[in-house]
Formats: sequence, structure tokens, C-alpha cells
Amino acid sequence: MRKQKNKKECTIILTKPETIFNNEVARRIAMTQKTSCKIVRNVLKKLLAARADFIEDRMRLFGLLMDAWRYAAANVGGLADMIMTTPSGIETDEAYVGSVLAPYAAYNNFVTGALIGEMTSAEELEFTITSGILASNWTKLFSIIHSRGFSDAESLIKAETYALGLNNHLTGIYHSCEKPVLNADWIVAYDTLEALLKTILKDLASYDPMKGARAK
Repeated sequence: MRKQKNKKECTIILTKPETIFNNEVARRIAMTQKTSCKIVRNVLKKLLAARADFIEDRMRLFGLLMDAWRYAAANVGGLADMIMTTPSGIETDEAYVGSVLAPYAAYNNFVTGALIGEMTSAEELEFTITSGILASNWTKLFSIIHSRGFSDAESLIKAETYALGLNNHLTGIYHSCEKPVLNADWIVAYDTLEALLKTILKDLASYDPMKGARAK
């Protein structure tokens, strides 16, 4: 009963802005970001204000959503192509990780969640195509990394599972096919994918093409 209660408490409903003021969500975000709940709550307040501002300019809001997904798709696909042409010593940074995970970030989706159930058929089609490209590029990236021995197979399988799971779940949410809810499981999935991706990218940077494997 306690477990169910905690799970219910740690819930943000993207179509109900007031649910962002959630002590359990703030605590979990503060813990994973190694900051204080006070700072997190201040960020949440600013996000609520930003959401209200964006709603007044709907085209801008849709542009914000699509930019996050397009940049992520381009950056995931770009890295996959780079590995195929220049497999050694490819380095990324925090900005790269942030860009490819931006479509799945709770903060971003709280703002763009105002579009759920409000998109035109043309916008839904554009979003569907872009989310499909991102999903395809994730599979391509992990497949290439696996084929060249950059990282262990178990980490790659887990990362791909989480990436595609978050991708498909959000696509369903924006099409109103799934409940517009981000909960504790969502935070865990996002944080796990982020950690796995950082490890995989570290392996990629240390790849030794002469040995055909990660440098020790």
C-alpha cells in the first residue's frame, strides 16, 4: 500500500500544470541532479510561467517541440555516420548528451505538454515522422557500436530498450493514445538511459582501432 501511494505521489500529469508542484518529484530530481529541493522547486515555478507564456504563441510552442526531436534525431544519426567513417577516438560532451535526450526530459515535456490533444493532423504527421526517424537512428547507432565492439552488449541492449521505450511512450502521449503522465518509473528510465549513454560514449572515445576494441 505504501509503495502504491508513493508511486501515485510521484506523478506529473502533463495536461494539468498544477501537478508539477510535486514534493516527491522535486525530491527525486534533486537527488539525481545532486542539488537541493528548493532549487528544483524554483525551476519548476519558472517552467510553469514559461508554459503559460508559450501557450500564448502556439506556433512557437510547436516549434520548441519539433526542434528538440529534430536535433536529437540529427545528432544520434550524425554520430552513427561518424562512427562508420572515423571510428577512432570520437568524443562527445555534456551538450551532446543533453541534446539527444532532450525529447524525453521531464522539464521539456512539461512545457510542450500543452500541445497534447491540441495538434492538427498535419502537426501530428510531422511529429510522427520525426519521432520515427529518431527511433530508427537510435537502433542504427547501437547496432553500429555493437558491431565494432565499442561497448558491452548488455549495456547496448539496455540503452536501446530504454531509448525506444521512452521514444514510443512519448509519441503515444502526444497522440493522446496513452495517459499524459510522467511518474517515478519515467524518471528512473530517463536517468538510467542517461547513465548508460555516458558510459557507452566514454567507451567510444577510448576505442583503439588497431586492437579492434576499447582501449584499456
